[in-house]
Amino acid sequence: MKKNDEIKQNLERLFIENYKHVRDESLENIIKDYIIETDLYYKSMGITNYLQDEEVLLLNKVSKNKRLQKAFDEVIKIDFNEAIIKDDLISGIKNAIIDLKQNAQSQQDKFNIQLIFIIHDQLLSAGLYCYGEGSFPILKEPSGFSFDYKKSIYNHIDLINYSTISSKLFSFDLLLEEMEIDNFIMETAFYEHLTECYKYKTYQLLNKAFESINIQEFEKLSIKFPLHIYANEHDCPPINIYLYE
Repeated sequence: MKKNDEIKQNLERLFIENYKHVRDESLENIIKDYIIETDLYYKSMGITNYLQDEEVLLLNKVSKNKRLQKAFDEVIKIDFNEAIIKDDLISGIKNAIIDLKQNAQSQQDKFNIQLIFIIHDQLLSAGLYCYGEGSFPILKEPSGFSFDYKKSIYNHIDLINYSTISSKLFSFDLLLEEMEIDNFIMETAFYEHLTECYKYKTYQLLNKAFESINIQEFEKLSIKFPLHIYANEHDCPPINIYLYE
C-alpha cells in the first residue's frame, strides 16, 4: 500500500471511530445519562437528594429547548461544502509557505526541511512549523516521536483558516454557555467524541488540500525527501496528514 493511501485510511478510520459515538445520539439521552451517572456518584457518597437539585431541574428543562435541539441536530451532522473549504485551505497553506520562504531568507543557520507540523489552537487557525532531517513514522494513532527541534522556521502568524469547518461546533459551544449547561455537556464522552470528529474531519480536508498542492510550491525552500506533513494541536501528539515522496 502506498504511504499516502495508508495516511488517508488512518484519518478516515479515526473519524469513523469517533463518529459512531455521535451520529445516533440525542440531546435528551445525553442529559438523561449525565443525570443518572451523577446521581449514582452522589449516592455512593451518601447524598440521596441530587434528583431534587436545581441542576437537574435546569438540565431537564433545556433538554426540551427547541433552539438547543436545532443546534444539536446541526452540529452532529458534521456536513460541509468540502470543495469550498478545500480551496480555502489550499489558499491558506500556500500563503503560509510564502511566509516560510520569507522567514527562511533571514535565517542564518540554513538546514534541510524534512518535517512540517501544522499546529492549531482550538480548531480556529493553524501555522506551519518546519524542522530538519530524520526518520519519521506513519502513525496509526496520534503519538509523539523524536525530532531535532533546535533548527526550525515557522509562521509567526497563523495563516491557515479552520473556522469555516469548526463554526458549527463553536456556535453550539456558545449556546451551551448561554444556557449555563456547558460544564455538564462538555464533560461527557459524547462531547469528547464530537470534538474529535471535527478535528479529524479537518485533517481529512487538509489531506485533500495537500493532494492538490504541487511540491513546486515549496521551491526556494531547502527540502529533503520524503517530506512528512503532520498536524496537531499545541502540546498534543501529531498524526500524519500527507507525504511528498
